[in-house]
Amino acid sequence: MTSVVSGATSESAARARLGIPPDAERVLVIGESTHWDPDWMLTSEGYWRWRVERTLDRALDELAADKRRVFGIECVFFLRMYWERKPHRRDEIRSLVAEGRLRMSGSGVTTPDTLLPRTEAVLRDYLVGREWMRDRGLDQEPRVAYFPDSFGHSPALPELLAAIGCDMAAITRIDGMFFPGADWELPRRFPRPGSSAAHLVAERAADFVWTCGSGAEVLCHWNTYGYGMGELLAHRGITRVSGYPLAAPARSDAHVAKRIRSYVAKLEAVSSTPYLFCPVGYDFAAPIRDLCGLLDRFNANHFATTGIWAVCAALEDHLELVGFHRDRLPRVALDPNPYWSGFYSSRPRLKQAAADLVTELLALEALAVAAGDDGCGAALGDAWYTACVANHHDFVTGTSPDRVVRTEQLPWLYEARAAASAALARLAVAVTAPPRPKPVVADVSPAAPRTVSATTWADAGGLWRMGQEFAGGRFDRVASVPLPEPAGEGGGQVEVDVDVGGSSLSAAFGGVDGGWRAHVETTVPPRHTTTFDVSCGHDVEGILMDAPGGVVERPLKRWYEPTYWPLQRWAVLSGGGRRTLILTRYPTALSVDAGGTARVVCGRNATHERAWGWLPIPGMPAAGHEPAVQVCEIAVVEGAGATATRRWHALWPDAGVDPGGRALVDAAGVVVVEDDRVEVLAVKHASRGGGVVVRLMAPFAVGEGVRVRCTFGEIVSACECDVLERDGDPVPVSAGAALVTMHRSIMSVRVDVDRRPAAAS
Repeated sequence: MTSVVSGATSESAARARLGIPPDAERVLVIGESTHWDPDWMLTSEGYWRWRVERTLDRALDELAADKRRVFGIECVFFLRMYWERKPHRRDEIRSLVAEGRLRMSGSGVTTPDTLLPRTEAVLRDYLVGREWMRDRGLDQEPRVAYFPDSFGHSPALPELLAAIGCDMAAITRIDGMFFPGADWELPRRFPRPGSSAAHLVAERAADFVWTCGSGAEVLCHWNTYGYGMGELLAHRGITRVSGYPLAAPARSDAHVAKRIRSYVAKLEAVSSTPYLFCPVGYDFAAPIRDLCGLLDRFNANHFATTGIWAVCAALEDHLELVGFHRDRLPRVALDPNPYWSGFYSSRPRLKQAAADLVTELLALEALAVAAGDDGCGAALGDAWYTACVANHHDFVTGTSPDRVVRTEQLPWLYEARAAASAALARLAVAVTAPPRPKPVVADVSPAAPRTVSATTWADAGGLWRMGQEFAGGRFDRVASVPLPEPAGEGGGQVEVDVDVGGSSLSAAFGGVDGGWRAHVETTVPPRHTTTFDVSCGHDVEGILMDAPGGVVERPLKRWYEPTYWPLQRWAVLSGGGRRTLILTRYPTALSVDAGGTARVVCGRNATHERAWGWLPIPGMPAAGHEPAVQVCEIAVVEGAGATATRRWHALWPDAGVDPGGRALVDAAGVVVVEDDRVEVLAVKHASRGGGVVVRLMAPFAVGEGVRVRCTFGEIVSACECDVLERDGDPVPVSAGAALVTMHRSIMSVRVDVDRRPAAAS
């Protein structure tokens, strides 16, 4: 497979490839695609029948009619459905992909959320999507990853993309920006002062170099005016989104020229180079008829007087051109959150099912490697595909309506987990599980936090947002109830059942070294949120949290009061020379005040965003209910630093057990790293090439060398590779172990192992 970007060594050569004249002062790149949610307001089958089939038919026909036309496909999901259902067009698709005219703006199964899924789940999204393409001869290696509609992003996104092998990206939704239909406020109130959006606008950073603490960086474009800025290039009306009849064709020269000049005027104000990217790609919108002809007419009639050249090209082409001016671009360490924060804890049952599926798949892969048996590969492949679909920014986020969750999303997850469990039973050789590691160990004298309580809030938010995040919303305390102080290790179990302002809450506390863990069950009435509140016993000045791909330091307050952050697995709350570690088994939301009270969302049943108690927000049409018991698993340890979280899952005894009660071997039991700062993310049979792929993450040990060995044999050779399993530099091997230098937070290594017969029993 090859990259479709020219790799031109000069700007003039790249311009010539796209037909841009040397004297063009400003270049408007019209990047046409369509945004496809696999299952949001409709099921995937509903979307296929309503829009997908006809949209792709039209796109292929437009590409056939004009050899200069380019159309973007942002992810694999619906392309795979089209491929399977319309085999007569496969040769055409294969040819257009090879020519770079049907352009993959990313090769993930979805356009994933990067705040809630586990790190490996996000990485695997791109491997699974790319392998599907490769197996079907779709000869394209995109360098770009497109996130048109995710609701914020991991601040370690550059690290995730470096691990995948992508050096370009594009995003849209970041904190403080205006997005049509998302607020009952005027656009002039945006960008919010002090926000990421305000910073990028001030820096003229629609294109910028996004950096993160590990040293990774990516050339990034921000769709300042949304991912469908150019939708009405040849139309008048409100929008062409989803094929609604809210716009009429307007193809006159005067109309198109006026639109192009307005796009250029807006984009020039936020761009540092002559290249301006105008996306045409709102949800399920059809391609613009004869787009290249419209641009040809503009260039013929208006280029001489405006100096503007308009060209139909791909996002990747735009970023290649911008890259020739990299030294002029702002360098930004971006944490574009919170954009919205309600989705961090919406629909916990869905989030937990997705997380459990990934946990079991990783354990099964490690078990298969240890057993030397890859017979379950096909079954795991199907289950991994489902796990990747669940990454989608309207799936794991919980922002689909009840019907879609009930009839498609949860059944998919349950079926995939059943298949994974059956694959475990089919393994020909059993592998003895190693002893489970001891839970977190505090590194100072332990003392459990002082008090615990529960609070219920009246929440006018919904699936996307909490009530304090929008004009006309509310997030008000209803009631707070103190809970019995948990006993420390050896103090026995404490159980409690209380009513908290209409929410029923049951908590069972058990001691761990330096603190305690709690199993919390809540039933929350509609339009309410319940939090589990921990008083740390010390002031808190800042929060260090994990995020997919790395770690991030965050303030206590940003934009919203209170401010909730995505609690992926752990957070260290520091202040006054003391530290408290909060851990969670499943993703949820966390807020912390300066006095040292940490609030973890343990139940949320906010059904639909309503401003002023009655007014719906157009951009948030889905409503959802969580009437069943909601489960939250948290632990609190005083004095522990972040590196003590490497075995965080050991806090929950059933985390390493499959639904049939069988103990699982996790990756850390198959590959051992002689450094507590390094986590083994995955151990798997290679998808591309031979050997075993080991994935490591070490945000606290970047630049250092670590010794890696296998419990089932001796490593005889090794090389670096990326997540897509393309090989890089060799890795030295000594005494049966690989000596891996952590150039980045995430490193993948391919190893060949001389197996010991005694490894299996």
